[in-house]
Amino acid sequence: MSRSVRDSATFLAITERTGQDAAYPPDGLVSGPEAARLRISVLAPTLLGRDPDKAVARELDGAAALCERLGHHVDVAAPPAVDGQAASDGFFTAAALAMAQMSQTAAQALGRPPGPSELEPFTLELIEWAASLGPDALGACERALGDAGRAYLTLFERCDVVLSPTLARVSWPIGHLSPTAGRETLIRRTEEAVGYTPIHNAAGCPAMTVPLGQDEGLPVGIHFAARPGADRLLLALAYELEAAAPWADRTPDTSWLTRRH
Repeated sequence: MSRSVRDSATFLAITERTGQDAAYPPDGLVSGPEAARLRISVLAPTLLGRDPDKAVARELDGAAALCERLGHHVDVAAPPAVDGQAASDGFFTAAALAMAQMSQTAAQALGRPPGPSELEPFTLELIEWAASLGPDALGACERALGDAGRAYLTLFERCDVVLSPTLARVSWPIGHLSPTAGRETLIRRTEEAVGYTPIHNAAGCPAMTVPLGQDEGLPVGIHFAARPGADRLLLALAYELEAAAPWADRTPDTSWLTRRH
């Protein structure tokens, strides 16, 4: 996270792989926008088929209009053939199996399984759930995520960048994602909001969130993604967006913190 594209570009330049193990040619320091105009496709519904909140949809439309004013070609993306529920199940299964493995490692150090003194309730619930999964759980998880990633990549056959909200919901109340809410409730609430971004981990796509939107003084993130290896393209676009709609000095309205209830 940073407050400027310059800082994000610098961080990538000093951390990207440049040796023989580099998956893609290194970008070096990206220092500004580029002249090429992009094909940008707008993806409004989440991969679970949920429409974003009205305020989020409004800010998404505003971001698309800004891209058009900058000379990019903007159209509406047909949702990819991603099984969103299978992908979500795969992500949470992977999390549960990872927590179970972590628990086993911690137990060796503690001399007992970790409990509420060490781990949050949701983590403990994931560990318990992992114990109920069958022996093929990891294989099924990997297949689901692999299928989802490959299906998502088909979007880039007709565009350079996918534009979506970062979250489907506007800011929610404190405690909405509390680790004490219960595993099934937390998973459902996460699915309702976080239906755009996780797929990029499975697909290997670079992606960025830029603070172009606002609703009642609180930020609404706008998300851009590109095909694997196209980090430079996104950073160049980010410089252009930052110049057109500066955000470095924009801060959330926190006046509610001082109000008496």
